[in-house]
Amino acid sequence: MGRSPRVVFALAMITVAAIGWLDLTTGPDFGLSLFLAVPVFIAADRAGPRLGAIVAASSVGAWVVARVLGGGQTARPALVVWNASVRAALFGALLALAVAKRRLSHERHAASTDTLTGIANRRALSDAFLRERARVLRSKRPLTVVYIDCDDFKHINDRFGHECGNDLLRTVAATLVSGIRAVDLAARIGGDEFAVMLVDSDPQHARAILDRMRSTLRSSMVQRGWPVTFSIGAVTMDNPPATTDEALQLADRLMYRAKRSGKDAIVHEILLEPTPILPEREATSN
Repeated sequence: MGRSPRVVFALAMITVAAIGWLDLTTGPDFGLSLFLAVPVFIAADRAGPRLGAIVAASSVGAWVVARVLGGGQTARPALVVWNASVRAALFGALLALAVAKRRLSHERHAASTDTLTGIANRRALSDAFLRERARVLRSKRPLTVVYIDCDDFKHINDRFGHECGNDLLRTVAATLVSGIRAVDLAARIGGDEFAVMLVDSDPQHARAILDRMRSTLRSSMVQRGWPVTFSIGAVTMDNPPATTDEALQLADRLMYRAKRSGKDAIVHEILLEPTPILPEREATSN
């Protein structure tokens, strides 16, 4: 899945050639042409419809060459044309299916991605939160929700222009993503507001990430000469509220406490239910 379209195309063409050669050497008694559908679909899905169409045409050509050189249908050219047309129609249907799959995947990605920064949007955060909430309620392993606001962001737009402001937001997004694990999630949820969800994070681990996050964000601002700091509110909990909005409101209130205390600060609250203490068993006498 991570290969480039050209590599996928090259591998698909090699596969077509290999199947065509096998079809030729085994003769007309063994029908191997259906296996050509595999490289056609993979090429169309991973390399795009144009390269997929080339692989499909090559597959039809490989089958025709195998049948003609193999001597199975040379006396009946009309049958070769008919069977080639059937395979072309099949591969065309596979191309259409791959294109529809790519379009659906693109639409799903667009629906869950912030267009400016390329990271998750509020909808994606909400979906992820509901999944993690179910896990937390089962395992009681805490979840941390973080709310981040860019202090004095308006001055950047007023002083340097909106394009510079957009660059700043993209920098914040990239910095957040680079500082969290693959299981965590960073999202842009407003103009200059971001949220981070730290999965399976105890209070000490969450606080270490928060301190590193603020330090890294400040360093990225200083490097570019942007006079922006960050107010961060975070809540670590093992009984999350029922909705994403409620969880964000908890972290948002903490973020505003950080702002009222002078900005450029972290307010971290821990909401963990006490572990019940089981009564000890009474010693049995012999």
